[in-house]
Amino acid sequence: VLDTPEARAWISPELEVEVQGGVARVRGRVAVPRALLQVEQGTQSVPVSADVVVVDAGAPEAAPGPALDADLRLVLGEDVRLVGYGFDGRVAGELRVRDRIDREPRATGTLELSGGVRAYGQALRLTRGSLRWANAPLDQPVVDVRAERPDTSPEVGVALAGTPDRLRAEVWSQPPLPQAEALSLLMFGRPLSTADGQDAAQLEQAALALGGNAVAQAFAGAVGLDVASVGQSRALGGTALTVGKRITPKLYVSYGMSLSGAGQVFGATYALRRWLSLQLESSEEQRLLLEARFDRD
Repeated sequence: VLDTPEARAWISPELEVEVQGGVARVRGRVAVPRALLQVEQGTQSVPVSADVVVVDAGAPEAAPGPALDADLRLVLGEDVRLVGYGFDGRVAGELRVRDRIDREPRATGTLELSGGVRAYGQALRLTRGSLRWANAPLDQPVVDVRAERPDTSPEVGVALAGTPDRLRAEVWSQPPLPQAEALSLLMFGRPLSTADGQDAAQLEQAALALGGNAVAQAFAGAVGLDVASVGQSRALGGTALTVGKRITPKLYVSYGMSLSGAGQVFGATYALRRWLSLQLESSEEQRLLLEARFDRD
């Protein structure tokens, strides 16, 4: 049924179709014994902008066909391979797909994943992988994926759980390690104590994906810094990794690096009084600020 650079598929259908009263009722089973789907190579359609005016409408649209009422069982065999979005492996299982006239298609069933996935710059091996639907929209399965890096000791990996619009990622290790330590082993194959400044950007980008100011702070302590955080930077206009160190009791210096571009910012704060400080910020623009703080009764 498909033979393109993006997809090849064979099916074995057993269907009953009845058209009556403007409704096409389809019942039965569709087996997919073999398929190769390369989803990243496919092209996405671009909708017409709302401000486009069609001068020559051309031929009138054809009359709509019958409404579809489908109740199908989709069975994926052992030779169905999916490549894309970092995944390269096989998909097997069975789904019941129910498409009614009055709502979007929904599915019930489980698809099992096996193979490998690329994450955090590494080729990881899937040790568990499933997509589950419980009368849910087709694009909202419950994801349960666990992958490990094959060449590290102790074992480390990443787990994904949730639905596609609320997917949670967590780095795991066996035996359990602090998140920062496990993340360093996962990305670099070595302990956090041996990481250097060149690893910082990669580690902090991963920490950001994990929601990880705690990971950032742990990394800061390992390399001798006082503070590290991932967040929005006014000077860089986006997300940045900012690290800092107190040089003297009155002088604090910081360095920020954009995680979404090539920008950087240097800052220094000098305490003139307990309530008064002078701040210097240098990036594409230079700013000199005088900040005073007062306590309210």
